[in-house]
Amino acid sequence: LDPVADKGLLLSGIITLSLTNWSSVGPEPGKFPIWFPVLVISRDAILLVGTLILYLLNGKVSVKPHWTGKIATVLQMLAIGWVMVQIHVIPLFYVVLAAGAFTLISGIIYVTDGVRQLQAEGHANPTKS
Repeated sequence: LDPVADKGLLLSGIITLSLTNWSSVGPEPGKFPIWFPVLVISRDAILLVGTLILYLLNGKVSVKPHWTGKIATVLQMLAIGWVMVQIHVIPLFYVVLAAGAFTLISGIIYVTDGVRQLQAEGHANPTKS
C-alpha cells in the first residue's frame, strides 16, 4: 500500500498545484502548466490498464522498476517542492519540463516492457488458423 499512497500523494499535489496559484508574485512561478498533470495522469492510467491487461492475458505481471521512473518520481517531488517553497533560482518551467520528460520516457519504457511480456507469452502475435 505504501507505493499506492505515495502515488496518490504525488498526484494530489500535482493536480492541486495545477489548479491553484501558490505565488504572490505572479502565475508563472506558482502553478504547473496544464500539460504536466495530463501527462502524469495519462502515463499512470496507461500503466494501470496495461498491468490489468497483462494480468488477464498472462496471469502474471513482472514489474521491474527502471531508473528513469525513479528519476521521474524524484523530479515530480522536486517540482511540487519548487512551487510550494517558491524557489526562483531556476524557472519552474525547466523543472517541470525535466519531470515531464522523464515521466514520458519512463512511460514509454514501461509500455515497451509490457509489450515484451505479451510477446513472450505469445499474445502479441497470434497464430493464424
